[in-house]
Amino acid sequence: RGCLIKPWIFQEFKNQQEWEPSLEDRIEVYYRLTSYMKDYFGSDELGRKKAWTFLPWHFSFFSRFQAYPERDYKEQSLVSPLIHRRIETPRDASPLQALLSHRNEDTHSLIADSLWSSDSSSNAVQRLLQLAESEDFRDIQTKCSLEEATSRDSDETAELANVPASDGKWKRRRRRSQKPVRTDEGIAAIRAERAAKKARLEAEQSKEMGTAQ
Repeated sequence: RGCLIKPWIFQEFKNQQEWEPSLEDRIEVYYRLTSYMKDYFGSDELGRKKAWTFLPWHFSFFSRFQAYPERDYKEQSLVSPLIHRRIETPRDASPLQALLSHRNEDTHSLIADSLWSSDSSSNAVQRLLQLAESEDFRDIQTKCSLEEATSRDSDETAELANVPASDGKWKRRRRRSQKPVRTDEGIAAIRAERAAKKARLEAEQSKEMGTAQ
């Protein structure tokens, strides 16, 4: 997952040096990936259709990128993998940062379309800047905010569902009945009973075998 979120990780290993890319640097990497797909699948409509199986999907990972400089996060990385961290996009993020970190599939398709339509990395930056300020992206943001609010309301409703019935009695959830706790004496008695049963069965088997002979 690390290389899907941060494909330049191999370059960092090779150079033994961290790279903290700017938003424009990241777009250049994404544009290069798009160019590779055009070379492989073709830049025509059929090639675009084939590439669309992969290109928007990659942004479900690219959108999770968050820089964790070693100088700030070295100690935390020794305790827990940083890839497990989930940091929300700050409210003061630039429109372009909000676009690149957005988790919605519709947003990823719009980003992929802008990259596919670009003829250079600088052109890709300009197109994505325009997309970040567009009505299309604002509509998606609004839709996602409403869905999140609805989800929170549903969770609150579920929490409040366990309320008294009309007769004033609380409705209780079903729970598994707890097994009785056995004492040491009880365990010893059970073992003795099992041993006696085993001895009785062995005696009956020996008796049957003697009769058969």
